[in-house]
Amino acid sequence: MKNIILAILFIMLLAGVSFFGYQYVASDNNQRSATFVEQIKDMNALATSQAFVKTVIDEEDNEVLGWDINFNLPGTERRVFMVVPGTVLAGVNMDQLSEEDVKVDEENKTVSLTLPRATLLQEPAIQMDEVETFTTKGIFRSNVNLEESVGFAAAAQEKMKKEAIDQGVLERAEMNAELALEEFFEFTGYDADITFE
Repeated sequence: MKNIILAILFIMLLAGVSFFGYQYVASDNNQRSATFVEQIKDMNALATSQAFVKTVIDEEDNEVLGWDINFNLPGTERRVFMVVPGTVLAGVNMDQLSEEDVKVDEENKTVSLTLPRATLLQEPAIQMDEVETFTTKGIFRSNVNLEESVGFAAAAQEKMKKEAIDQGVLERAEMNAELALEEFFEFTGYDADITFE
């Protein structure tokens, strides 16, 4: 039994998925279902897809003495062009599973799982040391300050989320979660039928 557990952990690490132990409790179907649910919930989030994204922030504005103006006066213009790289992590929040989402058929050795749809698991991580900033400014304008940098970073994160979703990061996360869990249950002697809703 110990060798099987070690093999499962090794396979999951290779797949980029961490499983924190496996507990096997033999009893009736209801107790078996509860045991599977608790094991899955312990994973909390199954991170199964990562997108590497570069987004561009291109902003122009005009200011006089810190006040925005809607027209172009010589020396008041500024253009900020930033290339912002980052990573977006997607996966399935296993904490949302309930006992009703897991059905175990002991006779046929099958497990039916209903998982929540994949989501982005955290805010995009910006690689600050690789951000490229190009600024052109009039003589009455200053460079980007800290407050503006925070605003530009937030705007970049929003663009990264949209671009990653458009590129299919959520679909990829669900596909990888399905494969990882099927492989996990195969090592426990069960065939898994996984759906998302």
